[in-house]
Amino acid sequence: MYHYINYCTVISCHFRQAFSAMSEHAAETGELLYIAHKIDPKSRDSWVKVWSEWGNKMEKFGNECLKKGHKISARDNYIKAWNYFSNAEYGSLPSEPRFQKNWEKSVECMHKAVPLQEGVLEVIKIPFEDGYLPGYFWRPDESGKKRPTLICVGGNESNGEQILLTSGPAAIRRGYNYFTFEYPGHRGAVHLNPNFVKRPDQQVPFKTAIDFLEKLPGVDERIALTGMSWGGYVTTKVAAYEKRLKAIMPNTPMIDWWAVFDAYIGNRINLLPKVLFNKLVNWKVSKSPVKESLFQYGWWALGWNHENLKMTDWYEKGIQDWKITDEELKNITCPALGLIGENEGKVLVDQGNHFLKTISSKNKQLYKFTLEKDGTSDHCQIDNRGRGNQVMFDWLDDLFDYRYEPAPPSLRVK
Repeated sequence: MYHYINYCTVISCHFRQAFSAMSEHAAETGELLYIAHKIDPKSRDSWVKVWSEWGNKMEKFGNECLKKGHKISARDNYIKAWNYFSNAEYGSLPSEPRFQKNWEKSVECMHKAVPLQEGVLEVIKIPFEDGYLPGYFWRPDESGKKRPTLICVGGNESNGEQILLTSGPAAIRRGYNYFTFEYPGHRGAVHLNPNFVKRPDQQVPFKTAIDFLEKLPGVDERIALTGMSWGGYVTTKVAAYEKRLKAIMPNTPMIDWWAVFDAYIGNRINLLPKVLFNKLVNWKVSKSPVKESLFQYGWWALGWNHENLKMTDWYEKGIQDWKITDEELKNITCPALGLIGENEGKVLVDQGNHFLKTISSKNKQLYKFTLEKDGTSDHCQIDNRGRGNQVMFDWLDDLFDYRYEPAPPSLRVK
């Protein structure tokens, strides 16, 4: 369609994330291809400028539609505005004012869409330590009927609004409650409170969050937890301590964070002198300013000063110790479904197999997605979330013996 789309732009992780939201009306092919055509992949300013321009455009469309009473059109434009502002923030460095500004605009646009969504969607604030953890609670209706609840959390670079759309609409269509929040180290949590950085004891904030969830309307004991990417690590960690979970679906079941990162940069951390290793990583990062933004965001979410930080600092600051022990894995007894793409790499596949072998759950399975069988083998099914949600929810339906049948229109609660 556009002959000048730069290949490097199209294949970037964040660009693929923008596409992944298309099934929930948060993007359109023509818009994304045109945006890719306009971006200079070697320029951070170009990336941020083009995405934010399209965020402003979609928000304006949404405002115009809402003013005229076209609520569905307004909703769709607002969530596209969230998506595009979110990508502008992804490309910004944490030290730049536009990093915070574009995040605030992305959240603002999603909040404009909240009252326009089907079912009952609420913005929530979970009190925690010296602040709060932001999130959303979504119900199919206002009846207060007890239903199973899916908790879904994000990974290293995702934001809460992305996770809201990742499985939220799919949950509502199947009659589940949907609960998502940004735990310490997650993007929104650190934006709101710089003290809420990544921590090894995620079971602590999750206990607080589940305490909060249990008091919400329509929630019963059927609580399941899934986490995407780094959220798969967090899900597994929390399940070792939180016995109120009736099921977990880590996507993917990561148990050794450093091993995954080391594989990403070529397993060279222990093979090369520090100077050469840092030069190698800096060379890789220099090829894409968006990658540099991603790495600096990673440091920021860990609470480290991102200026002049070297990659070896990740190792020396103890990230190599961020592992889930076999003793913790053996403490997991609830039903478990590990989700992983066949082409996610040997390290993640091996960790998924170790997860399956070691946990004590009697009902356990590792589902491996393949392109031939599923139409996706990518990380967290980013290129086919519909298939990922189908596998997860069908498993939950069978586990909870739950089948949702929407009430006839005349019987629905108004």
